[in-house]
Amino acid sequence: MVTTGFPGNHQYGAVSLLYGQVGQVDAAPTEAQRKVSEHLKEELGEVLHTWERLKETAIPKLNRQLSGAHLPVINLEQKPENMPEGGDED
Repeated sequence: MVTTGFPGNHQYGAVSLLYGQVGQVDAAPTEAQRKVSEHLKEELGEVLHTWERLKETAIPKLNRQLSGAHLPVINLEQKPENMPEGGDED
């Protein structure tokens, strides 16, 4: 399977669309929406599993290469230094 972009973009877009549809009405989700929700839940599990593998293998390997090249390493625990007070306003 060939993927482009961040492995989660498809799921993010689908979740946004689903929540938009469900949030527009004052009724329970349809059967189709429930099925999509379950499918997205499974896909999210796969994306999270991929992320965990990256954190355990690829990022440490990359950090060793960066360190060997005397470059700053990736620190997943470091908080952003200049985050806006509110959310994304776009």
